[in-house]
Amino acid sequence: MDYEDDDLYCYQRVKEDNKVFVFLNFSYTIKFIDLKEPIFQSLTELYSQEKTDLLDKVELGPLGYKVFYTDSY
Repeated sequence: MDYEDDDLYCYQRVKEDNKVFVFLNFSYTIKFIDLKEPIFQSLTELYSQEKTDLLDKVELGPLGYKVFYTDSY
C-alpha cells in the first residue's frame, strides 16, 4: 500500500492465510482512502467488529485509524 499523502500511514502484514490491514490518519481532518487494488476477501474491522467482503474505500476521522483482519485469523 503506497499513498502520496504524508498524513496517512497504511500497511499490511501477511502470514500464510492470515492478513491484517492497518490504516492510520495523522491529520486533524477527515481522510478518504481509495484503494488502488480493492481487497475481495471476507474481513472484519478489529474495533467495531463490522464485516465486509469488499474493501475498496476507507474513511478515517481526524487522528483516526482502522484495522481489518481476515476471518481466518
